[in-house]
Amino acid sequence: MKRSARPDIQSPTRPRRVAGRLTATVNRHILLLALGSTLAACAPETISLIPNDAALVPVDVGFVTLDDGASVPVDVGFVTLGDGASVPVDVGFQEPADSGAVAPIDGGVVTPSDTGVTPPSDTGVTPPSDVPVTCSGAQIVCANACVNPATDAQNCGRCGRSCGAGGTCAMGQCTCGGGAVLCNNGCVNLGTDRQNCGRCGNQCSSGSTCVAGACVCDPSAVRCGASCVNVATDPQNCGGCGQQCARGGSCVSGRCVCPTGTVADPNGRCVNLAADPLNCGALGNRCRQDQLCNAGRCACRPGLTEAMGRCVDLQTSPQNCGAVGRACPNGQLCVAGACAPVDRCAQPSRVCSGACVNLLTDTQNCGQCGRVCQTNSLCIDGQCEDYLPATGCTTCPCMACVGDFDTCCRPAGFSGPICTEAGRCM
Repeated sequence: MKRSARPDIQSPTRPRRVAGRLTATVNRHILLLALGSTLAACAPETISLIPNDAALVPVDVGFVTLDDGASVPVDVGFVTLGDGASVPVDVGFQEPADSGAVAPIDGGVVTPSDTGVTPPSDTGVTPPSDVPVTCSGAQIVCANACVNPATDAQNCGRCGRSCGAGGTCAMGQCTCGGGAVLCNNGCVNLGTDRQNCGRCGNQCSSGSTCVAGACVCDPSAVRCGASCVNVATDPQNCGGCGQQCARGGSCVSGRCVCPTGTVADPNGRCVNLAADPLNCGALGNRCRQDQLCNAGRCACRPGLTEAMGRCVDLQTSPQNCGAVGRACPNGQLCVAGACAPVDRCAQPSRVCSGACVNLLTDTQNCGQCGRVCQTNSLCIDGQCEDYLPATGCTTCPCMACVGDFDTCCRPAGFSGPICTEAGRCM
């Protein structure tokens, strides 16, 4: 219903008439509320006081409709009467009818009409079907489906046995056509199949294809033994079969390329001229067996001292005991740099050629008297173990120590770490 324009309550023409009507209206509201409260108190707990139209409505809090249809604003909470008195107005609300319970007019039991919760219509989960697959006759269940193993080319004789392309299944046995033969579980062409080239199970290697029943290397590869390799890039067959690049090297256009700090020798191997005892300072410059390569120069191995063109151990040499040229008397040995009776030489040392040597570490008597380790070998635990400079590393562990030379060591006297084939360092 459209409300009439808001009247000016300050108009001097009808202040008392408006106030009088307003007072009467308010009094009627107060009387109704009081009567409702009294009846509600006397009624049973299951009966609610409801207006004639059964609607629960809030008291109009801000406007009062007069007899002539005009709406007059009311000061929230109070109404000013004609004699100037202020009467409080009950601005509360009655409980709305849709709050979860509806009180019927006849005083019956209240029945909740809305619980406030709507049950989901779809949980999003479909319960799995536990109905087993039942097959009839000669059919069997394969992958949750019924198949006939006597005729099914994908499950011939049993589940999962495929007759392959061009194959058929009869009485549970695969039959091949079009020149194919049965290998394992499928029909194959022995003339072109890389997994069964020429015969069942004959697999062609990488870099080859099956042509007329024979494995043939691809145009970019050559046959090296039983394999087809690309000699332009294979570091194990760089430029030709068996031409192996040195550790850390790579094969580029059929030539070994060495990492920084190394050069290639005539055989295509990468060598470190600063530390390689076989190429010390220059390709082919080989150090003596009692020397190593240090900063590109051959020098005595750790623990040895240069003496008249030889490297001697001042701790064990009877002619250079404790110092170069200091010889021990006849019948005595040099033990720990001092002349001593023969019985002072004890295990793991042993007298070899008049010297008391340690068979576990002496490169001239490694493990036994007279066993000399090669220039590129060390005596570790009585065994001559080959070693290589740890190219590109200044400390251990080193990524260059791989394969047979997987132990990284830093022996005293060496210019840098080495990679050895021994299980442990000296």
